[in-house]
Formats: sequence, structure tokens, C-alpha cells
Amino acid sequence: MKLESYDLSYDQEMISGEDLSSPVLSNATYPGFASPNILVTFERRQNGTSFPLSKPILREDGLILVGTEILPTSQNDDKNRIFVTNFLTSGSHPPAHIMVEQEVRDISWINTQAAIVAIGNKLQVIQLGDLAVGGPCRMQDPINTVHADCIREIAVSPTRDSYVLSGVHNFNNNLGLTCVKSTGFDEKVMLTDLRNHGDPKASAIIGQYNANDVVSSVRWSPSGSRLSWTTDGGDFQFVDTRVHSSQLQVPLHTFLNVNTLGGVFTHEYLDDVNIVLGFERGHMALIDTRMVRQESCTSLIESKLTAVGEIRRSKSDKFAIFGHGGFSTASLNATTNGLVHINMHQQTHQTLSKYKSSGDFSFENGSYLAVSDNLH
Repeated sequence: MKLESYDLSYDQEMISGEDLSSPVLSNATYPGFASPNILVTFERRQNGTSFPLSKPILREDGLILVGTEILPTSQNDDKNRIFVTNFLTSGSHPPAHIMVEQEVRDISWINTQAAIVAIGNKLQVIQLGDLAVGGPCRMQDPINTVHADCIREIAVSPTRDSYVLSGVHNFNNNLGLTCVKSTGFDEKVMLTDLRNHGDPKASAIIGQYNANDVVSSVRWSPSGSRLSWTTDGGDFQFVDTRVHSSQLQVPLHTFLNVNTLGGVFTHEYLDDVNIVLGFERGHMALIDTRMVRQESCTSLIESKLTAVGEIRRSKSDKFAIFGHGGFSTASLNATTNGLVHINMHQQTHQTLSKYKSSGDFSFENGSYLAVSDNLH
């Protein structure tokens, strides 16, 4: 396991976890990034191995949160936890942690002072104090269970931060989502209104959608008017929150003949109408939702990853692609005919498929990119 952070303005800053034996994110693999000049060490498990890490989140003042993903079958005497540290001041303050009962599958910012965490099949809000002055972090009680199985991914509405979308996914032993929006093996997508800053007694499920398949990812459109999800079987489904209408299902495996690319593991919005899909065998497809289904795929891209598990977008429209074999960064390119394309940068090495990466951009402007990697 390693956790690294990249300064995307100067390609100078990088932090790593304690286990430096893995070459997956080494300077040789990513020649555009400098060698690490900040090292954040995390405590190890009782057997001396590193904790498997969740997707990290970070702020631009250096604060990082990352959870551990010890499965119940391999937990032994180790408890899962959420590490909290500041990589800009980590030399004087070792990482703190909060013990949690189950594996942490996803973390997402609500605002700069609070985050929503998917712990097992529950959602919990963590309130963040000022670590520079010893301010405490407070974990609120779990919100009423919204899923029967482990939540893999959560997504907070960009326009109404009390809304969380959640769900559960099948990429490398469960992935999932949460207005929080969430997804899961129960083939349900849940929309939860946190209310009163995540008070468990006030929170309520305000939407529930049947995906009719294992849900692999959930997202909000940039305007917050549409929520969507993908399924392992190759469907992209979305709901327009502005009108009372049923969900629209786009069976990509039927209309686009993409079944040879494997399952659809993730998706992300390029804008309100264009999305990019990530596939099991490392490809990405660009979809224009305004076009008829048979013509909606405008481009197919082959990444250097052996599997695309996550695609993340920053508030400054930077993109990062994670999965098996490392990660890549990308930017948008609007062509003269109005179609949107992705320009790939920092292509990864193809010989590192035994590692699974995960990550996200810093919350405010996307100046930093935090990346964790684990053996799978």
C-alpha cells in the first residue's frame, strides 16, 4: 500500500505511505512527477503488513483522510480505522486515527469541515476540527442503514450538500456509492437527505431506484439536475431530478456492442450531457446522452490500465483515471464539430496490473491529487 499526493501545478509535491517496496507509483513509472519530498508513514497491522487503503480525500491546506479496507474474513485482531493527517505538517504531527467497526469503502467531502463516510453498509458523517491547534474530529452516529450489503461509492450533490447518493459494486471485492448517492450488491441506488448537518435522527431516504443489476458507480451531473449510475452488466441509467419521471435505462451492451470490453465499472460527467465510461478491460467510451442510443458513443479510448475502476473530475475540470496497473491524468478537448474528447496525460505502465489504485483531487480547486494503491 502507498498513499501519494501530487501537486498538479508544479509536479513537485508527493507523499507516500510507509510501504515503499511497491514500484507502482515510482518516478520511473510516472516520469512527469518528481520524487517524493514528503513522506507520511502510517502504522502497520499487527502482522507487520500495511493496511489496505480506501480512496483518499484531501483539502488544499494539506489535510488528508483515508480509511482502511480490512474485510471481515481477514480482520483478525486488527480494527479498521480512518487516518487523519496533514501532509504539509506531518513531520511534527504523526497521523491520528479513528477506529471504526467495518471496512471503509469510500469517503467524500460535504464541505471543508465535514465528510461523509461509507463504513460497511452504513453512512456516517465526520466533523473535522482544526488539527493545527489540536482540534478534535468527531464521528457522528451511523445514519439508518440504507443498504443490505457493503456500500462501495458515495456521491454528494454539487448543489445541495445534504443530498448523498450511495451504492455497492463488484470491482475487486465490492465497490459502492452515496446525496449521498449509493449503490450495492442489493441492486439498489439510494438517495439520502442528511439534514441538520447529518444528524442521524433527522436524515431520511428520499429516493430509491432499482438498477436490476449490480451497481458499479454513481454520480451527479455538474448542475445537480441528474443522478446516474452504471451496472456491471453494461447499463447506464439516469434520473432527471427536475421532473417526476421514471429512470431512463441505456443498455449499452445492446446498442453499442461494448460487451467485448467487459463490465462498466465507473463513469464521470464531462459536462451535463457528455459522460465517459470506464470498462473492465481498460477502455473508456465517451457518450453523448442527447443522441439516439445507437449513435451516442462518440469516441472509444484505450487506456494503459488493465481495468478502469474509477474516473474522477476536479472542480477545475481536471480528470484522473484509476484502476488496475496505476493511474492516468487527462484533460478535456472540445473539437470544432462540437464533440468533446479527452486528452490523456501521464500514461501508466502496463506491467503493474497486480495493483489497484484509487484517488481524488483536492476539494477546493483540484491543485493536488491524492492516490492510494493496494495489492488486489
